[in-house]
Amino acid sequence: PFRPFQQLMGVLPSNSKQLLPECYRWLFDAPASPILDFYPRKFQIDRDGVKVPWGGVTLIPFIETRRLLDAMARAESAGTVPDAGRARNSFGEARAFRYDPAVRLELVSPMPRRFQNLLACPVRDTVFRHPPLPAGLAHFPNDVPPGHDAKSSGFPTLHSHPLTAAFDSGARVFQNAARGKSLFLSLQLTAPAMPPEAEIRRVLEAPWLRVAYPCAHRGAVAAVHTAS
Repeated sequence: PFRPFQQLMGVLPSNSKQLLPECYRWLFDAPASPILDFYPRKFQIDRDGVKVPWGGVTLIPFIETRRLLDAMARAESAGTVPDAGRARNSFGEARAFRYDPAVRLELVSPMPRRFQNLLACPVRDTVFRHPPLPAGLAHFPNDVPPGHDAKSSGFPTLHSHPLTAAFDSGARVFQNAARGKSLFLSLQLTAPAMPPEAEIRRVLEAPWLRVAYPCAHRGAVAAVHTAS
């Protein structure tokens, strides 16, 4: 994965270059920068569906990974990154923070002129490590668990209706044409999906059920409407 400074170089505009060590700042706006085209001073904003400029999508070039990394390596060789900056740019450990009334942790503010220290925080800070994989597995299993029913009615699934799939050109993302081919799914809706009668009865007899997927919450069935 990208290191923190590399991520920032990929998302920050030139007006925010002071957030990075000085050796990288010239890459944003200097005429000699090999990636100057990544940071245009003028660009269009796609305001389709929004009324304010900051709610639109900025139409700027995609960051080319290899060019970005090569330019940053060149900048590092010509300048220096302070020790504090190297610490910021390193991969750290995942941390777990849990409430613990027996702990009184003091957090020193990195910006004392703006924020005071936090005293007596009842939080325990520990290193988080993922539990080990089961014996015989080299990586996390990326498949459907045994016994899973993907065609369960009432749950969003592409198995509810027949469909065709094809790779084709012409897809648009944020009003820009996709560079390569995309996967197009075409649904052939023949009739509304009708769950089995036993499943309808189970839903009606349930004390509660989850509704309004994907922002699911509890609900109760008050009535059933059919086409007839």
